[in-house]
Amino acid sequence: MGKAISSSPKTAELYSNLGIVQLAQNERRDAVKSFRKALDINNDEAVAAANLGAIYVQERDFAKAGVVLETAYRKGVRDPRVLNNYGIALTAQGKLDRAEEMYKAALKDSGNNKEVLFNYAILLVDHMQKYQDGLEVINRLKFVGGPADSRNRIIALENKAKAGIK
Repeated sequence: MGKAISSSPKTAELYSNLGIVQLAQNERRDAVKSFRKALDINNDEAVAAANLGAIYVQERDFAKAGVVLETAYRKGVRDPRVLNNYGIALTAQGKLDRAEEMYKAALKDSGNNKEVLFNYAILLVDHMQKYQDGLEVINRLKFVGGPADSRNRIIALENKAKAGIK
């Protein structure tokens, strides 16, 4: 990889690929630097943007996540994990209608994605007070089984949604 970069130092994809390798090796800080370098060279590098967005969501830096995930989305990335991360970032920024669009788009291709269903239920019940829609998503989520360690949160969401409908 180092040889490829030294022969083509202005190739964003090489830095993006290096970042993926660094992530796989648990070198998170180096991966962030590589993804950022890729975006410095080509601010439309969708893979680097998507991966950097995922890191920023994990670090709960939703403002930065929103910026780079918008790039990935604008460049055509429609992977449910990327749309889910983008939905999380948008929710945290209060852009609730846009977040709902991302979750719906993710579910169109991956209707039983547990993480997407879980985050969509949180958006609908906690942030948008769309309790009936939230209950429908929660019922789907209960059918497919929620993400690990989410059982209590799902029960709390369901109770809040039921109380909101009454």
